Amino acid sequence: MRKLSPIRWRAAAVLALGLCSTLAVAAAPPLVPVNTQASAARTALLTLNAYGYAARPMDSMLFDSRLIWLRTLGWIDAVTTPAAVMNSRGGVSVPCPLGGNVLARLAKTGKRALRVTWTGCAFFDGSRNAVFDGPGELVLPSDTFMPDQVKALHLGTPEAHFKASYVFPDSPPGDITVSDFDLHVTGCIPLTRFLGVGIFTGRFDVTIDGTFDNHFTYSNPDDPTQPPFQSDYWQEAIAFRASGSTTHSEENTVLSEELTVHSGTYRQIGTAGKPPVETWATTSARNFHGRRVLRVRDSTSSVSSDGLLYVKNVFASPCTDGWYSFRTRVPIRQYNVFRYDGKDAGDVSVNGARITFSLTDPIPPPPWYTPGPDEKPTRVVVNMGPAGTFEHVSYLVGATIQDFTQCTN
Repeated sequence: MRKLSPIRWRAAAVLALGLCSTLAVAAAPPLVPVNTQASAARTALLTLNAYGYAARPMDSMLFDSRLIWLRTLGWIDAVTTPAAVMNSRGGVSVPCPLGGNVLARLAKTGKRALRVTWTGCAFFDGSRNAVFDGPGELVLPSDTFMPDQVKALHLGTPEAHFKASYVFPDSPPGDITVSDFDLHVTGCIPLTRFLGVGIFTGRFDVTIDGTFDNHFTYSNPDDPTQPPFQSDYWQEAIAFRASGSTTHSEENTVLSEELTVHSGTYRQIGTAGKPPVETWATTSARNFHGRRVLRVRDSTSSVSSDGLLYVKNVFASPCTDGWYSFRTRVPIRQYNVFRYDGKDAGDVSVNGARITFSLTDPIPPPPWYTPGPDEKPTRVVVNMGPAGTFEHVSYLVGATIQDFTQCTN
């Protein structure tokens, strides 16, 4: 084998690295054109919601699943220890507050996998009677049942889903909500909550796969003799990878969220029955970075979005479907988050258009809205270059701009 000189070796290595890097970078997707009044309105509406769409799996799939595990870990930790569970034959059965049990088993070797089976595990969650049933697994970072974070979180399996049933004490007979999980999360998953009761805080780096569905049965309030209403909410994450942090500062008056969605897909739909997944609202992202800040003292919030986001069936207008590239010059700011919807700042480039947000003088409100005495409306301007300018003024811009998003142009 011919030997390479150090200089030639380094040159070959750089060339190989360059070739590998080129192969690893995905081609830029085609972007949805923003060149008509309606497309401008659609893009402005999407810009207001981009962070929320990108973060949806974190908010809707990880919050309830972590609450289930936190509650269960509290029951286990109150009556036993990791060493006792690890050394027990067949696991330790922990009674649930109102009946049923949790069977806990902890691996002696390898990863600290806490395997749990809930059987008719009944309790009161503060407003509802609840029952847990099914399998789950948690990978602990150390020998403790009260960790700050875990390495993996599983609820259910493809063969045996985890189910949580909820009934309000004063609801009519037959009214029930059933949550169904076949959910699998790996990485660094925080279990610490703000002040012990609020949102989850800390750094995270997670990959989410699986499903978390809700099924609702409730009686007809106008005619209880009629069959009950049935409603379903389906959601699925596919190789959704995200990292970032949620922190509090300045004596817990500033909430800051940093989110990077590296890749993956999330889809969801609310309906009766389960329609084909092609009809579900779907989002994907490529290196989408967002930041959301809430400042309690001055009642403001701000949000920024940068990177690529794909949407399909998210709005009623199918012409919205496709890829969008965001670059925030000035974060979109809500000037009085506890009272008004108004945006007094914001400058975002999206698919070649430039969208700005500012306050303007009061206007006649729609008949269904009464502005506050000092409230000002938001002025949204979408500059499309040679294609012209779209402008909309409203006290509730996210609601009223939808009137201009039809697919006629």
